[in-house]
Amino acid sequence: MIFKRLVSKTVETVKKPSQEASIVDLARKHYEKAVIITAQNSFPEFGKRWDGLSGRAKSKIQQLNTAREVVHAAQGPSLGFESRRPAEYLERAAEDIEVRLSVDFPHFSSYIQQFCDSDLSLPESLLVRNGQLVSWPMYTQVRVIMRCLSHISDVNTLLEIGGGTGGPARLWLVNPIRKPLRYVIVDIPESLFFSEVFLRHHFGNDKVSYIYSQDDVEKADDALALLVPIAAIDSLNKMSFDLILNHLSMQEMSEEWVDYYMSWLDRVRARYFYSLNYFAPPLDSMHESVNTWSPRPSGLWSSELLLYNSHRAPRSFAESLYSSGSVEVDKRFIRELMFDKMSRALTQQTLLELMDCVRILDDDEYYFTLANHILSKMPYVPRELYYIVARIRNNESVTYNKNANEIEAMMKTVKEIRSRGPEAGY
Repeated sequence: MIFKRLVSKTVETVKKPSQEASIVDLARKHYEKAVIITAQNSFPEFGKRWDGLSGRAKSKIQQLNTAREVVHAAQGPSLGFESRRPAEYLERAAEDIEVRLSVDFPHFSSYIQQFCDSDLSLPESLLVRNGQLVSWPMYTQVRVIMRCLSHISDVNTLLEIGGGTGGPARLWLVNPIRKPLRYVIVDIPESLFFSEVFLRHHFGNDKVSYIYSQDDVEKADDALALLVPIAAIDSLNKMSFDLILNHLSMQEMSEEWVDYYMSWLDRVRARYFYSLNYFAPPLDSMHESVNTWSPRPSGLWSSELLLYNSHRAPRSFAESLYSSGSVEVDKRFIRELMFDKMSRALTQQTLLELMDCVRILDDDEYYFTLANHILSKMPYVPRELYYIVARIRNNESVTYNKNANEIEAMMKTVKEIRSRGPEAGY
């Protein structure tokens, strides 16, 4: 009885087998076309982690027949598109998580127990709490939603870079605080297959559109969700977004893909960019990380929020919110701010703020100053030091020419440290 009541309280509906099969077949058709057009374009290499994920997904996609099979495959350990802890963990942790959410977002505390996960999700990852299905990923997504809506009250159009299984999109579109009018996902074809099945199951075919061209965008007036393979990203050129976000996947991209998306951010019309990704893990313990610093938007973006490990996770994360605009940056002030921060204890929070200073200054001399500061003040070598040293070395600027021997010694050190530990793991 509890489960039936839960289902009735959400937008979720039970599909007939024939309906589920048609959803999966349609998503597979879109996937196959997207693979073809992606192959016709020149894109950076995915990198070790996403090459592995997409390769496993390609063979699995042909074997799946129902929406439940699709979602369980994506959420399960064999594919690794989403990390889900068992419900037994939540029995111990859920109350503490909700208390932290209410402390961090008191203005939204009355909404916390109105959020729920999908009944389509892996059963072993779900817990019934206060009459709602909850899960570890759901609580992470609730934090993202509350953080963004605390800073941006009028989010109507939202774009997610890397939508995973579609879980974040669904939760945004049904969240009790403020629902966006449209949610766009840009991703690789394999990931979009899982998002498409999940979202069509929950919202119906008429509310989800697969986009290959600008014409498709113009025909999708009534759609809540637009699914855009990376090869069709230019079809969004006429759209504008209140918020672009990425959480828990940019850390897994290659350096080249991070550069690609950062360059794209400068071209797209968007007000804000939000990120929740790894920051400052030890260089010899990067786990899923493939790149050594992300995100790293250009100086056209101003930081509104920089928080290290705000959700108290066992691994090192940073929450960042940036706003776009034509405000001229006073680099003299940023330089003074940087040296003021260097006079303080070099915690991960301070490092996050210092990295933001050199991001804006965009000068190898300040990157070199920060590299020496990290080596002398931090008790371990964070992964971002590798990015700093590699950048200076690759630029061959005046800074490099003046300090070539020292920089080459740094490069040798960080390469050796990086080689000792895991990265790009599954």
